[in-house]
Amino acid sequence: MTFVLLLPDEKTHLPDLYAFHDFVTTFYLGRHDEELATLRQEQRPGRPKSKRLMELEDLQASEQQEYREGMDVPDLCNETNVALLRAWKGDPQAIPLFRFVRISSSDRDLCRVVQAGTHKQLQNA
Repeated sequence: MTFVLLLPDEKTHLPDLYAFHDFVTTFYLGRHDEELATLRQEQRPGRPKSKRLMELEDLQASEQQEYREGMDVPDLCNETNVALLRAWKGDPQAIPLFRFVRISSSDRDLCRVVQAGTHKQLQNA
């Protein structure tokens, strides 16, 4: 659900699948790049990596692998879904209301709906 928080407020949705992949690589997978660069720069030669640096590198590697193999994400190409996600108050029981798709960096042309979303507004969208 982090995805919708990373989407700029002026965007009502992403225009297509290619924009979605660019968004994932730039804003989601790259969200720790600045901190990683700073931590690497602060690391003294011959010294072990800091705990935070190791944690972020592991997290980034894990997320990149998940993206390569296929990850389920909220459908940000659907304007109705984005509006519903932005209005969401964080109740985990509401997750079935939203539309989710599976995307993968290994096949950027494929997007499969894994959860259609039960919200009545999505039934007509």
